[in-house]
Amino acid sequence: LPPLLDPYSNSIDHAQTTTVLPYLHNARCICLSIQDLLAMRSPFYLTDTTIDDDAAPLLVAARKPWIPAQLQQTPPQILFPHYPYLGLLPFPALRVRAITLASLFNPMELKRDIFREGLAYYRGTRSREPLGSKQPCDIRSCEVKPWFLKKWMLLMDSSAMDGSKAIYDMSILGGV
Repeated sequence: LPPLLDPYSNSIDHAQTTTVLPYLHNARCICLSIQDLLAMRSPFYLTDTTIDDDAAPLLVAARKPWIPAQLQQTPPQILFPHYPYLGLLPFPALRVRAITLASLFNPMELKRDIFREGLAYYRGTRSREPLGSKQPCDIRSCEVKPWFLKKWMLLMDSSAMDGSKAIYDMSILGGV
């Protein structure tokens, strides 16, 4: 595969564009089309699997070397039906919790809040240069807004956030 282009170069800054563009970039990284994103079920969910199946061989089969580590699939993404937008989030632990706890909240409300900049991506402008690699799949390029953190605390268990503490540290910096 050819290298992925920088989604931020030669673009016009527009609020809706800057919100959606990082997710489209992540979709391209994991080989999801627009049609896949509009579907009611993620193509990564394997319908012929059950909770009793050993997830290890399934994960080995699902691993793709060109997919960034933060976007690699988790066992729940393979074992449970879920909406495709969850695969675009560069927080594996958040994806796990959102899929396994989906009966406790409205997944479409979570999607609306994400796309209303509850998770905001930064391009790496001079004031933000230390935050991440400017790539949407790098969790350091993403900031969790305080209102989002408060509302979705159920999904933001800091002990489960991949050991990186990035999401928790950013929320503290945001004044939560």
